[in-house]
Amino acid sequence: MIATECYPDTYLLKVFNVGRKKIRHVGTKGDVVNYTRDNPGTLGIIDEDPDSSQPKELNSYQIIEKTGSLTLMEKGNGSRLIKISPRIEEWFYKRASLLRIDPLTYDLPRDANELHSIPHYEKKKGFQDFLSSLSEHDEEIATFKKNYLRKLCDSAVLLSRSMNSSMI
Repeated sequence: MIATECYPDTYLLKVFNVGRKKIRHVGTKGDVVNYTRDNPGTLGIIDEDPDSSQPKELNSYQIIEKTGSLTLMEKGNGSRLIKISPRIEEWFYKRASLLRIDPLTYDLPRDANELHSIPHYEKKKGFQDFLSSLSEHDEEIATFKKNYLRKLCDSAVLLSRSMNSSMI
């Protein structure tokens, strides 16, 4: 199970063909961190949100890998988190800028803060096309999909196998 903080995180997983039944939108960063704490071997995706308070439980995760704006973290119970810095909207816009992809072309605001203020922007066709374009061309988003997401899923499978074999 992959716990997400916000609907854009959930939509990003959908773009990567993660099945709906494998995703659980839990609401806040604290809820994602608590969910992964309480459910060993689960996965979570959070935004750093440096201007907001941080869950104390986040300190119990160890950084495994950092690539650009992405940090892969792990807890002793086999749960893992991907932290996107600073927020997912800024990450999308930074990646787009590096690729010279103009959000205005997709009927999106010029600024990541404006995008963040639009309720359920992930449902808009323009955003969906924008994200598809990013996922096809951006190296860091490919890293998110190929390396981080795979590592998250691999650790969950290994933990599940370990738990099942200990029950036998």
